[in-house]
Amino acid sequence: MSLLARAETRWRQIEADVPAEALRLHRRLLTRQIRLVEERALLPPNLCVLDPPSVQRRLASGRPVLRDIHMPGVPVARVAAEMLAFLDELAWGGAGEAARKIARALESGTLDLASVCAASLARDESAGRALASEGGLNLHVLWIAADMVTAPIANALQETLLTQADEGVREEVALWSRGTCPACGNWPALAEFFFGERLHRCAYCAAAWRLESRGCTYCGEHGEHFRTIAIYRGRPGKRLEVCRQCGGYLKTVDVSSPAPFPLLAIEDFVTADLDRAAAAHGFRRTPLSTD
Repeated sequence: MSLLARAETRWRQIEADVPAEALRLHRRLLTRQIRLVEERALLPPNLCVLDPPSVQRRLASGRPVLRDIHMPGVPVARVAAEMLAFLDELAWGGAGEAARKIARALESGTLDLASVCAASLARDESAGRALASEGGLNLHVLWIAADMVTAPIANALQETLLTQADEGVREEVALWSRGTCPACGNWPALAEFFFGERLHRCAYCAAAWRLESRGCTYCGEHGEHFRTIAIYRGRPGKRLEVCRQCGGYLKTVDVSSPAPFPLLAIEDFVTADLDRAAAAHGFRRTPLSTD
């Protein structure tokens, strides 16, 4: 079954449980992204941009593998066209003039596409904020559009450099002890419990990694300030890990198999009720640092 067919099946399953307007926009954005993934339309011809020893050195030093990499051969014209298409979808979905203003800035050249994509790939929100501020642009809308375009590239790179890598690289991934993604440095969208294993899943590139500690993903707390809570009686497969030490939280779900990219975004979307429950109790998504 194709990715799009799987997505359509999942959307039919959840449509009664989520707001209809939010689902329509989510569906349009993700449908476009899935087609890009299936066509491999945005990928450079060579994804092996680092050799295994370089990957191992980065992981061993705690540096995300994709941080500040050189990636020649990206089809810039297609990336630009898709960025404008995503902005058009966002304008339709409610972003309106904020999305159209970004599109005009890209078309006129006052907003540099390469700089936007580089900030997105590096998970450098400070750089993205500077670009948005310089042009009087909406950072949230700019970041969504940029991520929709660059995430398929990041996912293909992490699959090549980490998932399909040699044993030495896989061993270094297994030793990764940080809550941030070993590929791109982003925080997880959620953790999937798969046959008893707690599998962190990156909110951006969908990389998967395990942490030996069962404490807080963000600060490492595993004492009395860290708790796992089942929000709904009768639905123990959806939980929140909350930490009063740092104020962060992580959604966790039981799965029969890990969600592939980009269908992980559907599971993040359908568990937005857990985000709302966490916020209602004073917990928040921990800000990302690129230091």
